[in-house]
Amino acid sequence: MSDNPYPMHVGIVVTSAAQLAAVYALLGGASPVAVAAASPSPAPAASASPSSTSTPAASPAAEPAGDAEVDTDGWPWSADLHASTKGKTQTGHWRMKVGVSRPEPKPGFPVAGASASGTGTAASSTAEAAPAASPAPAAEEDDEFAAFRAAAAKTDAEDNAAKAAVPPRKWTDADLGSLCNQAAVKLGDPAPVKAIIASYVTEGETPHSRNIPEAKREAFAKEIEAKAGIEFAG
Repeated sequence: MSDNPYPMHVGIVVTSAAQLAAVYALLGGASPVAVAAASPSPAPAASASPSSTSTPAASPAAEPAGDAEVDTDGWPWSADLHASTKGKTQTGHWRMKVGVSRPEPKPGFPVAGASASGTGTAASSTAEAAPAASPAPAAEEDDEFAAFRAAAAKTDAEDNAAKAAVPPRKWTDADLGSLCNQAAVKLGDPAPVKAIIASYVTEGETPHSRNIPEAKREAFAKEIEAKAGIEFAG
């Protein structure tokens, strides 16, 4: 084959170190022992320790920042809407700036069972809540005349109590006679007064004011006053 200017190249495929040694031996190369000694040792199996097989743990997510405080209607404090004092009403609403109307409650607010202190957070809006009822009208805020109205109501109550404590007037014969004369003068005619007297006197009695029964005298006097448009001065 040395005369062949075009030497042939034959590919040999081996599948093991023993076959490779045999090929070298046939071709006059290294001995099978040397080939076997030079063959690379199989790589050690990878350690199955948990540290090598486990997936690196992801770093824990950062804790979310604290949610802003909201009022009963779910609104956080806003410098455009609310008073700079950041105070709340008794119903848990932020106090509004003068001239600014309170916005409608956010969806899901007011939360059922929430306290009126208004210390809830925005996270509470995600909680399941019963369908919100129509909010009751908020009490008048910053009422500087509340004390005045309370004092006036107390005075009215005391006056009513005092009036109720005053016993009914006892109409004497002299009182009724004087009232009837005042009414006759005002009307310019005693006939209407006599007609009223007759309706109050017991049947068979003389139609005179002194014969009106005690139980009917208060009603009689009021009717005479109303008829003549006067008020008995005594």
